[in-house]
Amino acid sequence: MVEFALVIPLFLIIVMATVDFGWAFRSYITTTNAAREGARLGVTGVNEADIKARVVERSSGLLEADDVTVTGALGGSGDALTVDTTLNYTYITPLGGLLNVISGGTLPNPLELGATTVMRME
Repeated sequence: MVEFALVIPLFLIIVMATVDFGWAFRSYITTTNAAREGARLGVTGVNEADIKARVVERSSGLLEADDVTVTGALGGSGDALTVDTTLNYTYITPLGGLLNVISGGTLPNPLELGATTVMRME
């Protein structure tokens, strides 16, 4: 029992860190792919509102239209189209609060995840 009481806090921290890292990484990959989908649609000559709608649709509910910035929509052939996304990821385990106390407030909560995709207009 004594060994279990000594090991369980460390084990729980490792498990919570793994879960939070996995969900944060999933959120980052999802928003990156959503930005890529929006940029791919945008280079075919659609307007900014349609690009934002595609990004929000492909983000699995993680992003809203205010989280997406589009520059260069409806540009000429060869111009750059940029799609930026910003996601504020909140930790799903109590690990964020625990590490914030331990680190003295240097750990960002929520964690800001961003993705940028640049493509040339067709």
